[in-house]
Amino acid sequence: MTPAELLKHIAAGESQTLEFKASFDKASIASLVAFANTQGGTVLVGVTDAAVVQGVTLGKETLNEWLGQIKSATSPSLIPDLAAHSLNGKTVVSIQVAEFPVKPVSTRGRYYKRIASSNHALALNEIADLYLQSLQISWDAHAAPQASLADLSPAKIERFIQRVNASGRFALEAGTPLAALEKLNYIVNGRPTWAAMLLFAAQPLRHHIHIGRFKTPSMIIDDRQFTDTLFEVVEQSMTFIVSHISVAFEFDGSIQRKERFAYPLPALREALLNAVVHRSYTDPSDIQIKIFDDRITLFSPGTFYGGISIADIQADNYRSSLRNKLVAEGFYLINAIEKYGSGFIRIREALQDYP
Repeated sequence: MTPAELLKHIAAGESQTLEFKASFDKASIASLVAFANTQGGTVLVGVTDAAVVQGVTLGKETLNEWLGQIKSATSPSLIPDLAAHSLNGKTVVSIQVAEFPVKPVSTRGRYYKRIASSNHALALNEIADLYLQSLQISWDAHAAPQASLADLSPAKIERFIQRVNASGRFALEAGTPLAALEKLNYIVNGRPTWAAMLLFAAQPLRHHIHIGRFKTPSMIIDDRQFTDTLFEVVEQSMTFIVSHISVAFEFDGSIQRKERFAYPLPALREALLNAVVHRSYTDPSDIQIKIFDDRITLFSPGTFYGGISIADIQADNYRSSLRNKLVAEGFYLINAIEKYGSGFIRIREALQDYP
């Protein structure tokens, strides 16, 4: 960068990809780790938090010493680009690192990511998510420890095969349930994956959907907890939700009266599917749905996956990242979801078009 470009960046302030440090220290390395775990970035040494250029003093081997400290303090080792610049007679060092291809990167056993203009420590589940993303695999594709094929329900698998064939999106041979699951990677090396257990277990895993009908935040009229494999629990939950939302009857001159629910049912179904398909199943919390007189709230365990932000979700063209690829694939194959990343768009469209 030219001095003019550097001064322009400094004037703009710290950001998702830029950090100021008055001197080189452990915090500088932590920022480089955060950049490497996010989308890359630059640490400017010799600039204060207030964007004042105070400069640093460099010896003959200073930059090499800094590079050695960065390499030895990071795992996998980061090798950034270091360059000294003269700004208004003072020396500023830029340390630039690209997004690392195999994440997460740590420094002294700690992991960070960059959010806006600050570094945030990664929680254990976020560390696992980053690792799986970098390998382009998902958690649900791993074999479930201590699970065997005997833990799967043949009836649920056969019903899935029938629904897949009826949807026309894929062809599976009826009468060969285990072979069909192997074809779709739900069985790996003779063992069921986590996705297979979530979708087809004879004894469902203990991931609940907890739904309540509330008159006030503290007054519960009805309360239900559903625990089942995912295809079944969606239908059970949707039935309960529909039974507890208000409905009006319209007459348009035809013999049959028409029901109009307080909310468009396709939007409710999309929201429920989003909670079930994209939640973090490594988080023990329940999906929680609260139905009030004037609103419905849905809580799904886990943050947005793959670096997606709320602003991205509110746009009509965002790139979807799948936390549970095989679970999503199952719902797609039975025609329960349209295409990856369109759920929030479809919800907005359903709400906008509803009377």
